[in-house]
Amino acid sequence: MIAPRIPAGRLLAGTRPMTRLVAILCAALALAPAHATTVCVSTVAALQAALVTGQFQSQAYTIRIVQGVYPMNTTLFTEFSAPTTVEGGYTANCAARDIDPANTVIEPGVGNGLWWRQHVGEPEAQINLDGLTLRNAKFVHLEAGEFDPDPLSGDEPGSVNLRRTRITQIVTPAGTRPVRVSAFSTVRLENVLVDHIDAADTCAILLDAEEGAAVRVNHMTADLAAGEDFCFSDGNDPAQMSIHNSILWNSDGGQSIFRAEPGSVLNSDTTVAFVNDLFHGQAMGANATVSNQINADPIWIAAASGNYNLAHNQIASPAINSGTIIVPGGEPATDIAGDLRVVGSAPDRGAYESSLNNFTVLTVTNTLNAGAGSLRQALLDANSSPGIAKSIKFDIRGAGNVPICPAVISLNSTLPEIAAPMSIDGYTQPTSLKNTDDAAFNAKLCVLIKPVSGSLATTFRVPQSAAAGVSLVLRGVGLGSFGQPVQILGGSNHLIAGNQFGGTANGINLPGAGLSAVTLGVNAGGSLMIGGQNLADRNVIGGAGINGISIQAGVQSSIDNCQIINNLVGLAPDGLSELANNVGINVSGSGCALVRNRVAGNTLANIWINGGSNNVIQQNQVGLTAGGSGLFNSAIGVLVQGSDNLVGASGNGGSLAGNIIRFNNAGGVVIRGNTSTGNSIKANLLSENGFDGFVGEHMDIDLQVSAASVGPDANDVGDNDEGPNRGQNFPVPTGLVYTAPGQVNRPATVAGVLDAKAGSYRVDVYYSSLAHNGRGHAEVFLGLTTVVISAVNPRPENFSKSILVPNQLAGGVISFTATDAGGNTSELGTAISIIDPFVFGSGFE
Repeated sequence: MIAPRIPAGRLLAGTRPMTRLVAILCAALALAPAHATTVCVSTVAALQAALVTGQFQSQAYTIRIVQGVYPMNTTLFTEFSAPTTVEGGYTANCAARDIDPANTVIEPGVGNGLWWRQHVGEPEAQINLDGLTLRNAKFVHLEAGEFDPDPLSGDEPGSVNLRRTRITQIVTPAGTRPVRVSAFSTVRLENVLVDHIDAADTCAILLDAEEGAAVRVNHMTADLAAGEDFCFSDGNDPAQMSIHNSILWNSDGGQSIFRAEPGSVLNSDTTVAFVNDLFHGQAMGANATVSNQINADPIWIAAASGNYNLAHNQIASPAINSGTIIVPGGEPATDIAGDLRVVGSAPDRGAYESSLNNFTVLTVTNTLNAGAGSLRQALLDANSSPGIAKSIKFDIRGAGNVPICPAVISLNSTLPEIAAPMSIDGYTQPTSLKNTDDAAFNAKLCVLIKPVSGSLATTFRVPQSAAAGVSLVLRGVGLGSFGQPVQILGGSNHLIAGNQFGGTANGINLPGAGLSAVTLGVNAGGSLMIGGQNLADRNVIGGAGINGISIQAGVQSSIDNCQIINNLVGLAPDGLSELANNVGINVSGSGCALVRNRVAGNTLANIWINGGSNNVIQQNQVGLTAGGSGLFNSAIGVLVQGSDNLVGASGNGGSLAGNIIRFNNAGGVVIRGNTSTGNSIKANLLSENGFDGFVGEHMDIDLQVSAASVGPDANDVGDNDEGPNRGQNFPVPTGLVYTAPGQVNRPATVAGVLDAKAGSYRVDVYYSSLAHNGRGHAEVFLGLTTVVISAVNPRPENFSKSILVPNQLAGGVISFTATDAGGNTSELGTAISIIDPFVFGSGFE
């Protein structure tokens, strides 16, 4: 484990005394490997001590708080030195946890504030809060990341994540934003309640996206009473913000304004999307888009006394069963109080989920092909009244009323097409179990569907003609011996989660799809979630003759609506053995997000962007099994034949958003074809792509004119050539100087030169334990810098970057990539040894 990257030279020269002290301590501790630290606190004194200790950590730090009220009676200003998580809800000695912010309350006290920040961390700075109430303060400020005034150094990425958190009873003097959340990478609020805010200024809440950070809000409840506003800031850099499934209302009947922070304007390219929200008031002009808004009283049970649950006894709140399951990253499993999130045909809007279920339930009671109690009859009954949402459940029993597991439903012909909104949940079959394995798939699937013999064309098919209101939610089934088991060709708001396509389930063989296991077609509106953020949502997809997942050409979606998240693709349920598709994930369409999947063992390519554009590939493990080893087949890790796709971090992001891409014998990331331009490859960890270095010169990053043009490309003077990613030149290292003694995480400055066209370039710095043919790998991301080549006098530009060399004694090399303003990333460049230069730049010997 590599200790956090702290640019010691820059921090020591900074203006924040605590940051300088932390940098000195981290440098002193760098001789020994650091480990993540977790503390359990149950008293005010212990919490105070834990916050102080958090200023001197060298790796991830977690504070677990035992249930209770913590009257701190002081301003809680803490500058954490490492990514930090603060969690509430624990029982004595942190033996167990009951997540509900009502049971763990931190009170700074009247006249005191709470300001927690974390500037530099590995893989990025983070502040994470979960299961807490922050009450009775004059402000709550949370921030992660850091602006660097030196334009050549690059800002430090950071994210703030609030989950199942309440902020209440904040009384703020003039000139202070009562609730301010700021980050340089991502602001994420999920199941958050903000209420009883008394702001002397107009903004009750300020979400601050620095340097193009993303803002993602889902299931927020904000009581903007007394005319308080909901404000946004972007530092005048383009940012993408979205608010899904939220209630932004005024309990006193007033109207709030959604707007830029007073005294500023949003960048013209910043977007704020309000999706399936309940609010009235105004949204910001051209920057905002609003879809599926409800402008009606949410009918909170008792807002004045702090009860923001949704009424559903006499009069039902319009926020109940009216949200969307298609949100960035997927729906959470629970609401703010730890209760099941989706009860009914759709999630509720706001932080709380009610118990009101609007489904009409149909129950499958046998494994027959047709007739009463069969799955076929349930689908026919569901389709007979398409305006009513149906829930198809399973209760298949045998002799003595004993549940059958596995219950194999044998079909003689294809099932009826989906013509109504419905949820089919195999986990309702008694004795079924959902997946709980973080790396593999240990679900117990009791509902398996196969043909009686041979194969059938499909199982669940939403036709092209299906109206937008037709949706399919499919959970907890195993499918085998179908040409295309799931075809989503029309409708919208589809979810495929917790299923198995191919392999062996409960001792039953499930032959993989003859063609593609899951297909999204053009007329489906690009609205599909495959998998999700919860472990129970993971699908196993393997054994397909063509594609595990196919996004067809012509699909024009957005990364909020077309998401493939947290699946095993090409691997068996154990996560270790191969269950190959020809292609793991084939995206011929545009605007899809592929996030946190494990994709390995596939024959041609693990991920193929096959003509698509504006797709995002982040946080995947490509080529690795659950055990961290590789299968060493002939696949390409990520093959891109298209334009403007993103592999890894966006903007100035770090390795938190990067992919791990290893053990792919035909190359790690391959950009193929002269028309494939604007494809960014940033902050990924790439190594061992091509067995024993490069087989046939296959590379970690390869810009290929065609499949025959494998191998490293040379730079050209002035970078005037064209080709894949416009033939972007790579930076050449020119020197490495150590600036302090040490062995592990040794401070140094690496220098290089970039010969390229006029413009601004992001240069990523990587360490690897070896080089091949003079080129480095990207085993460890060491940071980024910016190089600007003047248009007035274009010439090769020298640059330098402060880094921490992971292990100086073990040897290794440093290399670079360059990405231009259009998103074109170079190959990994030539390398410089970390062993050869022994003279310390500071004069130490």
